[in-house]
Amino acid sequence: MPETFTPAEANSALAEARANAQQTLAPTVSCGEQLEELGVRVKDLDLGILDVPGHRAGSVTELSRHAGDEGYTGRKPIGREE
Repeated sequence: MPETFTPAEANSALAEARANAQQTLAPTVSCGEQLEELGVRVKDLDLGILDVPGHRAGSVTELSRHAGDEGYTGRKPIGREE
């Protein structure tokens, strides 16, 4: 890559970089759109933290999930309110 660009070269390089970025990111964008359709909110993409819709005591709530989280041994079920 040259150290300096003419305006035409810079515009061409930028257009190529944009096209490459769009092609690379397309699957990620599609996945995000599918999650949104399910009501899932991405809270932290780097850490893999999601809020998923849930129900508790007749109310809609959000349940936070962490990618790869299989729970922990001290987790106890939430009691049901009758």
